[in-house]
Amino acid sequence: MQAAFHHIPIAHQRVGSAIVLDAIASGQGGRVFFAAGHDLRSLAPGVGTGFKGLKSIGEALIVEAKGTLAPRFSFDDQEFELDLSQPELHLFEGLNTALAFRNGQSADITLDWLRWHVDTQDLQAALIVDRAKFGDNQDYLSQLQAGLSDIQGLKQLVVVQFDTPLGNPDLPHEHHPYSAPDAPGKDRMDVPAPDAWTSPLGQLGI
Repeated sequence: MQAAFHHIPIAHQRVGSAIVLDAIASGQGGRVFFAAGHDLRSLAPGVGTGFKGLKSIGEALIVEAKGTLAPRFSFDDQEFELDLSQPELHLFEGLNTALAFRNGQSADITLDWLRWHVDTQDLQAALIVDRAKFGDNQDYLSQLQAGLSDIQGLKQLVVVQFDTPLGNPDLPHEHHPYSAPDAPGKDRMDVPAPDAWTSPLGQLGI
């Protein structure tokens, strides 16, 4: 039986100048993932909302909000209400699942990666964060779905795609030698322009 295939686009929201990568329903509130790169020291709960917890991963703020089904935040002298998405934990329940990031790899490479892990690690499901821009990966998605019929044992494949870049805004493509932390001769390299769509992952909060 061919694995179930899902492509899930995730649209960002804004709280003033700050970007919210996603806001997910959780209990009597929501878990709100802010993008790194914004000074959020003045962020405060809005009317009907409380803060149950705050933590930061890679300079990306994660807020546990409580009190309403649509959390409200005060920021930049305004109040903003967020829409909450529903968690879909059932997609991977009870399955041996891997998480991976795609940054330009072909469908053939992805399918080979899946096949190897199914054969050697008993992989049953995978969640792939595709860092391509919206509209730039239609061929990839079609070829990926078509190739799943050859992988016996894989039950679930989910490709998630954000509509905002996830990379370091100051670096070029992560495949360029300059993006390697210890690459020698950086001062002599002809460095491409920064590209947050393809640079090394900067939004570690995801």
